Amino acid sequence: MIGYKSYTIDKSGYMVQYPNTETITAPSVIKQNTTITHTVATAETKIFSQLIPAGTFQANDILYWCLRIGATSNANNKTFRVYFNDTDNLTTPIIIATVIVTNQGLSVTYDRDLVFKGSISSQEILPATTNLFYYLTSTTAPTALTIDFTANQYFVVSCQLAVGTDTAYIYGIKSLLSR
Repeated sequence: MIGYKSYTIDKSGYMVQYPNTETITAPSVIKQNTTITHTVATAETKIFSQLIPAGTFQANDILYWCLRIGATSNANNKTFRVYFNDTDNLTTPIIIATVIVTNQGLSVTYDRDLVFKGSISSQEILPATTNLFYYLTSTTAPTALTIDFTANQYFVVSCQLAVGTDTAYIYGIKSLLSR
């Protein structure tokens, strides 16, 4: 007989295995479960941010995060960018992802792992411009980052439309912290 594991997220944001023979602590650090709609602005605009308090991470953690995004069906670019920043804005952020959605009426899932390398101020991630489907096609080496998570940081998502009549969406954002 082959066994399987089933997981659910409890009220405190922790992933719990059922049947409850073992518990996996994986707090959800970043979460957005209502649709965010972005229209009109052709300049880069912050459309989501969430505070990550100092002390959230530990050395050797791995933060997995995922965006479900989409756009109206036309050939214009809708550019999503993901940043960490010590302020809740787009001034001097550290870019960690760029996703360009073109001619997509459906949602696209985009994810990354931020790997803490021996301390909370030294990380690795695939470069921001790496292929969306990097699990299958990327030969790109990870990039070193030095984001200071001993201080408050913000996870910031922006969007830039090529044409103001376009519409872009964030359908959801989730994360899991592996410790």
